[in-house]
Amino acid sequence: KNKFIKIYKLKSLMKKLEQETRFDLVLSNLPETDYFMRKLNHQNIYFCIHTTLSKAYIENKGFIKRFKRKIRFNLLYKNQNIITVSNGVKDDFLKNMKIKPKSIQTIYNPINFEIINKLSSEGNVINEDNYIVHIGNYGKVKCHELLLKAYKNSNLDLKLVLIGKNVKENTINIVKELNIEDKVVFTGYLKNPYNILKNAKLLIMSSSYEGFSMVLVEALALKTIPISTDCTSGPNEILIDELKDNLVPINNIKELSSKILEVINNYKKFDNLNYEKFIQKFEARKIANKYINLVNLFKKNN
Repeated sequence: KNKFIKIYKLKSLMKKLEQETRFDLVLSNLPETDYFMRKLNHQNIYFCIHTTLSKAYIENKGFIKRFKRKIRFNLLYKNQNIITVSNGVKDDFLKNMKIKPKSIQTIYNPINFEIINKLSSEGNVINEDNYIVHIGNYGKVKCHELLLKAYKNSNLDLKLVLIGKNVKENTINIVKELNIEDKVVFTGYLKNPYNILKNAKLLIMSSSYEGFSMVLVEALALKTIPISTDCTSGPNEILIDELKDNLVPINNIKELSSKILEVINNYKKFDNLNYEKFIQKFEARKIANKYINLVNLFKKNN
Protein backbone atom coordinates (compact mmCIF):
# COMPACT_ATOMS: atom_id res chain seq x y z
CA LYS A 1 0.00 0.00 0.00
CA ASN A 2 1.13 3.54 -0.81
CA LYS A 3 4.34 2.14 -2.32
CA PHE A 4 4.82 5.10 -4.64
CA ILE A 5 4.68 7.51 -1.70
CA LYS A 6 7.18 5.34 0.16
CA ILE A 7 9.54 5.27 -2.83
CA TYR A 8 9.33 9.07 -3.06
CA LYS A 9 10.11 9.38 0.67
CA LEU A 10 13.00 6.95 0.39
CA LYS A 11 14.49 8.87 -2.54
CA SER A 12 14.14 12.13 -0.62
CA LEU A 13 15.80 10.64 2.44
CA MET A 14 18.72 9.25 0.42
CA LYS A 15 19.19 12.61 -1.35
CA LYS A 16 19.23 14.43 2.00
CA LEU A 17 21.71 11.96 3.51
CA GLU A 18 24.00 12.13 0.52
CA GLN A 19 24.32 15.87 0.92
CA GLU A 20 26.40 15.05 4.01
CA THR A 21 28.13 11.85 2.94
CA ARG A 22 28.39 9.68 -0.16
CA PHE A 23 27.31 6.06 -0.10
CA ASP A 24 30.02 4.13 -1.94
CA LEU A 25 28.10 0.88 -1.63
CA VAL A 26 24.42 0.06 -1.14
CA LEU A 27 23.42 -3.54 -0.42
CA SER A 28 19.89 -4.90 -0.56
CA ASN A 29 19.25 -8.33 0.93
CA LEU A 30 15.60 -9.35 0.45
CA PRO A 31 13.34 -9.51 -2.62
CA GLU A 32 10.72 -7.60 -0.63
CA THR A 33 13.12 -4.67 -0.11
CA ASP A 34 14.86 -5.03 -3.48
CA TYR A 35 11.76 -3.59 -5.18
CA PHE A 36 12.14 -0.29 -3.32
CA MET A 37 15.93 -0.17 -3.64
CA ARG A 38 15.65 -0.81 -7.38
CA LYS A 39 13.57 2.37 -7.73
CA LEU A 40 16.38 4.43 -6.21
CA ASN A 41 18.56 3.84 -9.29
CA HIS A 42 21.63 4.28 -7.12
CA GLN A 43 24.80 3.96 -9.19
CA ASN A 44 26.52 1.51 -6.83
CA ILE A 45 23.76 -0.74 -5.55
CA TYR A 46 24.20 -4.51 -5.33
CA PHE A 47 21.35 -6.97 -4.80
CA CYS A 48 22.34 -9.92 -2.59
CA ILE A 49 20.49 -13.14 -3.39
CA HIS A 50 20.42 -15.52 -0.41
CA THR A 51 18.39 -18.43 -1.76
CA THR A 52 17.67 -20.41 -4.90
CA LEU A 53 14.84 -18.29 -6.28
CA SER A 54 13.36 -21.05 -8.41
CA LYS A 55 13.00 -23.33 -5.37
CA ALA A 56 11.76 -20.69 -2.94
CA TYR A 57 9.37 -18.78 -5.20
CA ILE A 58 8.64 -20.75 -8.40
CA GLU A 59 8.69 -24.51 -7.82
CA ASN A 60 5.38 -26.26 -7.02
CA LYS A 61 3.37 -23.13 -7.87
CA GLY A 62 0.58 -22.99 -10.45
CA PHE A 63 1.37 -22.00 -14.04
CA ILE A 64 0.02 -18.45 -13.77
CA LYS A 65 1.81 -17.75 -10.47
CA ARG A 66 5.09 -19.16 -11.85
CA PHE A 67 4.74 -17.02 -14.98
CA LYS A 68 4.01 -13.83 -13.02
CA ARG A 69 6.85 -14.38 -10.57
CA LYS A 70 9.39 -15.06 -13.29
CA ILE A 71 8.42 -11.82 -15.00
CA ARG A 72 8.57 -9.94 -11.68
CA PHE A 73 12.06 -11.23 -10.84
CA ASN A 74 13.30 -10.52 -14.37
CA LEU A 75 12.04 -6.94 -14.20
CA LEU A 76 13.56 -6.57 -10.75
CA TYR A 77 17.07 -7.90 -11.41
CA LYS A 78 17.68 -7.55 -15.16
CA ASN A 79 20.78 -5.46 -15.87
CA GLN A 80 21.54 -5.04 -12.15
CA ASN A 81 24.63 -5.84 -10.07
CA ILE A 82 24.03 -9.15 -8.32
CA ILE A 83 25.83 -10.91 -5.46
CA THR A 84 24.92 -14.52 -4.68
CA VAL A 85 25.84 -16.33 -1.45
CA SER A 86 26.88 -19.52 -3.28
CA ASN A 87 27.69 -20.68 -6.80
CA GLY A 88 24.59 -22.86 -6.67
CA VAL A 89 22.43 -19.78 -6.13
CA LYS A 90 24.24 -18.06 -9.02
CA ASP A 91 23.63 -21.02 -11.36
CA ASP A 92 19.95 -21.06 -10.40
CA PHE A 93 19.68 -17.31 -11.02
CA LEU A 94 21.19 -17.59 -14.51
CA LYS A 95 20.02 -20.99 -15.74
CA ASN A 96 16.65 -21.56 -14.07
CA MET A 97 15.42 -18.00 -13.64
CA LYS A 98 17.13 -16.97 -16.92
CA ILE A 99 17.83 -13.45 -15.67
CA LYS A 100 20.53 -11.41 -17.41
CA PRO A 101 22.27 -9.19 -14.84
CA LYS A 102 24.71 -6.35 -15.43
CA SER A 103 27.21 -8.26 -13.31
CA ILE A 104 27.06 -11.30 -11.03
CA GLN A 105 29.52 -12.78 -8.55
CA THR A 106 29.52 -15.11 -5.57
CA ILE A 107 30.51 -13.77 -2.17
CA TYR A 108 29.99 -16.35 0.56
CA ASN A 109 28.39 -15.51 3.89
CA PRO A 110 31.05 -14.49 6.43
CA ILE A 111 31.77 -16.60 9.52
CA ASN A 112 33.52 -15.09 12.54
CA PHE A 113 35.34 -18.15 13.85
CA GLU A 114 36.80 -16.33 16.84
CA ILE A 115 33.33 -15.44 18.16
CA ILE A 116 31.93 -18.92 17.48
CA ASN A 117 34.77 -20.59 19.37
CA LYS A 118 34.36 -18.18 22.28
CA LEU A 119 30.60 -18.83 22.48
CA SER A 120 31.15 -22.58 22.29
CA SER A 121 32.91 -22.49 25.65
CA GLU A 122 29.69 -21.49 27.41
CA GLY A 123 27.64 -24.15 29.23
CA ASN A 124 25.78 -26.95 27.45
CA VAL A 125 22.11 -26.38 28.31
CA ILE A 126 20.88 -29.90 27.46
CA ASN A 127 22.88 -32.00 29.95
CA GLU A 128 23.60 -34.66 27.33
CA ASP A 129 26.99 -35.98 26.27
CA ASN A 130 26.21 -38.57 23.59
CA TYR A 131 24.12 -37.16 20.78
CA ILE A 132 23.82 -35.97 17.20
CA VAL A 133 22.29 -32.58 16.39
CA HIS A 134 20.18 -30.80 13.80
CA ILE A 135 19.92 -27.00 13.73
CA GLY A 136 17.17 -25.33 11.74
CA ASN A 137 13.81 -23.69 12.21
CA TYR A 138 10.81 -25.92 11.63
CA GLY A 139 9.47 -25.70 8.11
CA LYS A 140 8.94 -27.84 5.04
CA VAL A 141 12.36 -27.00 3.56
CA LYS A 142 14.30 -28.44 6.54
CA CYS A 143 12.61 -31.88 6.12
CA HIS A 144 12.36 -32.83 9.82
CA GLU A 145 10.15 -35.82 8.96
CA LEU A 146 12.86 -37.24 6.68
CA LEU A 147 15.47 -36.69 9.40
CA LEU A 148 13.41 -38.38 12.11
CA LYS A 149 12.66 -41.43 9.97
CA ALA A 150 16.31 -41.78 8.96
CA TYR A 151 17.33 -41.48 12.60
CA LYS A 152 14.77 -44.13 13.59
CA ASN A 153 16.06 -46.48 10.88
CA SER A 154 19.66 -46.04 12.00
CA ASN A 155 18.73 -47.43 15.44
CA LEU A 156 21.51 -45.45 17.12
CA ASP A 157 22.08 -45.32 20.86
CA LEU A 158 22.90 -41.63 20.40
CA LYS A 159 20.14 -39.14 21.13
CA LEU A 160 18.92 -36.68 18.49
CA VAL A 161 18.89 -33.02 19.56
CA LEU A 162 16.69 -30.68 17.51
CA ILE A 163 17.45 -26.95 17.79
CA GLY A 164 15.10 -24.43 16.18
CA LYS A 165 12.10 -22.19 16.71
CA ASN A 166 8.44 -22.76 15.84
CA VAL A 167 8.28 -26.48 16.66
CA LYS A 168 5.48 -27.95 14.56
CA GLU A 169 2.83 -30.16 16.13
CA ASN A 170 3.13 -32.66 13.29
CA THR A 171 6.86 -33.03 14.06
CA ILE A 172 6.05 -33.90 17.68
CA ASN A 173 3.39 -36.35 16.43
CA ILE A 174 5.92 -38.06 14.13
CA VAL A 175 8.28 -38.53 17.09
CA LYS A 176 5.40 -40.20 18.98
CA GLU A 177 4.42 -42.38 16.01
CA LEU A 178 8.02 -43.55 15.61
CA ASN A 179 8.17 -44.30 19.34
CA ILE A 180 11.39 -42.33 19.84
CA GLU A 181 10.13 -39.80 22.39
CA ASP A 182 12.79 -40.85 24.90
CA LYS A 183 15.57 -40.34 22.31
CA VAL A 184 14.65 -36.94 20.79
CA VAL A 185 15.41 -33.68 22.60
CA PHE A 186 13.59 -30.49 21.54
CA THR A 187 15.45 -27.39 22.71
CA GLY A 188 13.43 -24.74 20.88
CA TYR A 189 15.29 -21.66 19.69
CA LEU A 190 18.70 -21.08 21.29
CA LYS A 191 20.57 -17.80 20.95
CA ASN A 192 23.81 -19.71 21.49
CA PRO A 193 23.75 -23.28 20.12
CA TYR A 194 27.52 -23.53 19.72
CA ASN A 195 28.40 -25.54 22.82
CA ILE A 196 25.80 -28.14 21.83
CA LEU A 197 27.16 -28.17 18.28
CA LYS A 198 30.76 -28.45 19.46
CA ASN A 199 30.07 -31.50 21.64
CA ALA A 200 27.84 -33.36 19.18
CA LYS A 201 29.08 -36.53 17.49
CA LEU A 202 27.54 -35.36 14.21
CA LEU A 203 25.61 -32.49 12.70
CA ILE A 204 22.87 -33.66 10.34
CA MET A 205 21.34 -31.36 7.73
CA SER A 206 18.37 -32.76 5.80
CA SER A 207 17.13 -29.77 3.76
CA SER A 208 15.51 -30.01 0.34
CA TYR A 209 17.24 -26.77 -0.66
CA GLU A 210 19.51 -24.13 0.84
CA GLY A 211 21.14 -20.88 -0.18
CA PHE A 212 24.44 -21.33 1.59
CA SER A 213 23.99 -23.47 4.75
CA MET A 214 25.98 -21.59 7.34
CA VAL A 215 25.57 -24.30 9.97
CA LEU A 216 27.80 -26.69 8.01
CA VAL A 217 30.69 -24.23 8.16
CA GLU A 218 30.00 -23.53 11.84
CA ALA A 219 30.12 -27.27 12.57
CA LEU A 220 33.48 -27.61 10.80
CA ALA A 221 34.79 -24.56 12.68
CA LEU A 222 33.99 -26.42 15.92
CA LYS A 223 35.42 -29.71 14.58
CA THR A 224 32.08 -31.48 14.45
CA ILE A 225 31.61 -33.81 11.47
CA PRO A 226 28.63 -32.81 9.27
CA ILE A 227 26.40 -34.95 7.08
CA SER A 228 24.15 -33.16 4.61
CA THR A 229 21.70 -33.71 1.82
CA ASP A 230 23.24 -32.72 -1.51
CA CYS A 231 20.63 -30.06 -2.15
CA THR A 232 20.64 -27.50 -4.93
CA SER A 233 23.18 -25.07 -3.52
CA GLY A 234 25.59 -24.61 -0.64
CA PRO A 235 26.50 -28.01 0.84
CA ASN A 236 28.52 -29.32 -2.11
CA GLU A 237 30.61 -26.13 -2.04
CA ILE A 238 31.42 -26.71 1.65
CA LEU A 239 31.73 -30.50 1.93
CA ILE A 240 34.46 -31.11 -0.62
CA ASP A 241 37.39 -33.53 -1.03
CA GLU A 242 37.44 -35.96 1.93
CA LEU A 243 33.98 -34.81 3.05
CA LYS A 244 32.32 -35.18 -0.35
CA ASP A 245 31.12 -38.66 0.66
CA ASN A 246 29.15 -37.07 3.51
CA LEU A 247 26.63 -35.74 0.99
CA VAL A 248 23.50 -37.83 0.36
CA PRO A 249 20.63 -37.43 -2.13
CA ILE A 250 17.69 -35.29 -1.00
CA ASN A 251 14.43 -36.91 0.13
CA ASN A 252 16.07 -40.31 0.62
CA ILE A 253 15.52 -41.80 4.08
CA LYS A 254 17.52 -44.96 3.39
CA GLU A 255 20.60 -43.12 2.08
CA LEU A 256 20.63 -40.67 4.99
CA SER A 257 20.19 -43.45 7.54
CA SER A 258 22.99 -45.51 5.99
CA LYS A 259 25.34 -42.53 5.89
CA ILE A 260 24.74 -41.73 9.58
CA LEU A 261 25.61 -45.31 10.52
CA GLU A 262 28.61 -45.40 8.17
CA VAL A 263 30.15 -42.22 9.62
CA ILE A 264 29.53 -43.27 13.24
CA ASN A 265 31.04 -46.72 12.60
CA ASN A 266 34.09 -45.21 10.89
CA TYR A 267 34.49 -42.18 13.11
CA LYS A 268 38.25 -42.54 13.56
CA LYS A 269 38.94 -41.84 9.90
CA PHE A 270 38.18 -38.18 10.62
CA ASP A 271 40.73 -37.91 13.44
CA ASN A 272 43.33 -36.19 11.26
CA LEU A 273 40.94 -34.11 9.20
CA ASN A 274 42.31 -30.67 8.31
CA TYR A 275 39.27 -28.61 9.27
CA GLU A 276 41.01 -25.33 8.41
CA LYS A 277 41.15 -26.33 4.75
CA PHE A 278 37.36 -26.47 4.51
CA ILE A 279 36.53 -23.24 6.32
CA GLN A 280 39.28 -20.72 5.53
CA LYS A 281 37.56 -19.26 2.46
CA PHE A 282 34.54 -18.29 4.61
CA GLU A 283 36.54 -16.33 7.19
CA ALA A 284 34.88 -12.98 7.97
CA ARG A 285 37.86 -10.75 7.14
CA LYS A 286 38.31 -12.38 3.72
CA ILE A 287 34.63 -11.89 2.92
CA ALA A 288 34.71 -8.27 4.19
CA ASN A 289 37.62 -7.55 1.85
CA LYS A 290 35.53 -8.67 -1.11
CA TYR A 291 32.94 -6.01 -0.23
CA ILE A 292 35.67 -3.41 0.33
CA ASN A 293 36.93 -4.23 -3.17
CA LEU A 294 33.51 -3.25 -4.54
CA VAL A 295 33.82 0.12 -2.79
CA ASN A 296 37.31 0.63 -4.22
CA LEU A 297 36.07 -0.29 -7.68
CA PHE A 298 33.30 2.31 -7.41
CA LYS A 299 35.76 5.01 -6.30
CA LYS A 300 38.13 4.11 -9.12
CA ASN A 301 35.37 4.46 -11.70
CA ASN A 302 34.18 7.76 -10.27
